[in-house]
Amino acid sequence: MPHAAAMVGHGGSGSTLMAMAAGVPLAVVPFFADQPKNAERIAELGAGIALRRGAAAIPQLPEAIGALLHDRTYQRRAGLVAADIAELPPVDEAVVVLEEIALGRALAA
Repeated sequence: MPHAAAMVGHGGSGSTLMAMAAGVPLAVVPFFADQPKNAERIAELGAGIALRRGAAAIPQLPEAIGALLHDRTYQRRAGLVAADIAELPPVDEAVVVLEEIALGRALAA
């Protein structure tokens, strides 16, 4: 993923997070579940383009991919999202928090 210039995806949480963590702008073709909201958020952040749902997006893909590759704004915005993700604590720290919650202990700030 870090070597990709752009990605076309369905907006699923895993692939979307992988692209965003690598700073790769996305063209998102959502289908169902959380995908339309993920596409909308990527577009709001300026880190990609949200297309119509499903097969209706196919005619839009060449223009969207061209925009992602040639308009550096998408790459810069995706890079900002990647920097935000890199600032997050490691997932391993969630285990401690969940254990504290399970044991009914107050969490320290």
